[in-house]
Amino acid sequence: MTPNATPQPRRAPRATIAVRTVHLARALAALSPAIATVRTTPVYSDLSGRPRTATLVTLDDEHGRPVAADRATHRAALALLRRQFTLTDWTCQRRYDVRTGRLVPLATPFGPRELTDGAGR
Repeated sequence: MTPNATPQPRRAPRATIAVRTVHLARALAALSPAIATVRTTPVYSDLSGRPRTATLVTLDDEHGRPVAADRATHRAALALLRRQFTLTDWTCQRRYDVRTGRLVPLATPFGPRELTDGAGR
């Protein structure tokens, strides 16, 4: 490394990422073997005059149908994801695929273009 070079942040080796993905898949399977995807959606409310944010968690099977699970299972799944993806911004919708180990942001169903007539007015 040259004296003027800025050190780059260290990235986790691929093997480490693969092991973490397997551990997360096993932990989710321990919660419910049917879980294939986990979807998170931030929910904003201001009922009491104080803004609050909560996260809605949906557990789906491999066919996209909701998995029957209690509130504790949903909370545990969210905690596992947040522990795995510590630097993730959870203020947008996300989808975690257990099979691939990828957490991807979901497109919002409505945006400024959909709310206008398409001409930008």
